[in-house]
Amino acid sequence: MKTNNTNKNETKNSFSSISVNLSSAEIPEISPARVKRLRDDWVPWGSKNNYPDVLIDFSKKSTIHSAFIQLKKKLISAEGFSCSDNIEAFVEKPNEYGESLDIILKKAAQDLAITETCALMVRYGKGGKKVAALDYVDSTKVRVDKKLDEFGRVQGFWLCADWSNVRDNPPVYYETYNPSKQGKQSSQLWYFKNKGAGQDYYPDISYASALTNIETAYNLDEFLANTVANGFFSSAIVEINSEATEEQKRKFIQDFTQKNTGSKNAGKITFVWTSQPNSVKINPINPSDITAFVEKSRQITTDAIVVAHGGQGILAGVRQEGNGLGSDGNLFNTAMKTYYSTVIRDYQKPVIDFLKSVFDYNGVTEYELEVKSSALILDENRMIDLLKPEAYITDYGYDVEDLLNPSDEVEEEVNPAEKKDGTTDTDETSPEDTGIL
Repeated sequence: MKTNNTNKNETKNSFSSISVNLSSAEIPEISPARVKRLRDDWVPWGSKNNYPDVLIDFSKKSTIHSAFIQLKKKLISAEGFSCSDNIEAFVEKPNEYGESLDIILKKAAQDLAITETCALMVRYGKGGKKVAALDYVDSTKVRVDKKLDEFGRVQGFWLCADWSNVRDNPPVYYETYNPSKQGKQSSQLWYFKNKGAGQDYYPDISYASALTNIETAYNLDEFLANTVANGFFSSAIVEINSEATEEQKRKFIQDFTQKNTGSKNAGKITFVWTSQPNSVKINPINPSDITAFVEKSRQITTDAIVVAHGGQGILAGVRQEGNGLGSDGNLFNTAMKTYYSTVIRDYQKPVIDFLKSVFDYNGVTEYELEVKSSALILDENRMIDLLKPEAYITDYGYDVEDLLNPSDEVEEEVNPAEKKDGTTDTDETSPEDTGIL
């Protein structure tokens, strides 16, 4: 491949390398043909059957992405369940391990926020006539059975403590939750996934389109940190437009760095692979250009991550351009309420519907069950500027005047004619003379 000519003396000892490997950001595709070729009874999630671990790793790579993950988790679990008295005992103790449904919901919310899946083990009582207990199951440990019914519905799941070592941790099969079709097992697994078009086995991750941006944001931070640590020496972005395999990428980076790497104090080279017509473009970055380059790139990645999460930047601590401090509270609350109604409720509803099906199966006819609204969501009459303290005191039974005039004492009206020594221009008479006392 042909590149710009560079003097060898200038190139040698000028660079060391770091590769921006975007392959980890690839979205797993499971075709029917691939499923037919599987030797195991379960369908692997990802080429290495470790996609949940990849998503967990990504949740720590970007501050914006991490902020949305944490926000999503808090909003999904909110303030726990609100229920009527006739189901309160089960809500407070759905199993013998001391877990309440509130605790189970918090655990499930973590899975829903990252992998957009959650799982609960349903244990039936004697004879299978009632659900006796519910247990939280780490949905990252679940893999889908490859057999589907005529409608493309999953019939069962495999549960394994460590999918990287199935020899020492044999997967265990469980039927999918269906009280009317109980088999020999006394337990069934309820598994929720955010199903997408053509995705019969695993969820269509809503923020998948931003995974490359999350990876880029991570490498931008690493690139900048390395530049600072190494004294702002020259660095470069090498853009390779090629449909190269992973092995070809590795070989190219190895050959390039062998020819151009020397000093440990050098700047880093960032390799970015795209699928455009074959070419190689080297963009040197001078120390004076680094700040502008990083800030521009960060803005691009931030915008993409925010859009992928279906929210607004202010929810992740990103200031909105063109808005004064006085309107931040209203903007935040409006954005939060919109995000809750358009995104979060879609994760809460399947959990509530599942729990209602359990109570219905147990013969409970009239009951109430809902997730309490999060404390992060303000009521309509509290859509106020978060920076103004007078907006909060009304929640504690005070009036705004109590903040402005905290003392119960009424200020004495000052006579404009009064002198500094307390006397006035009028005749200095005693109180007795006035007839007041």
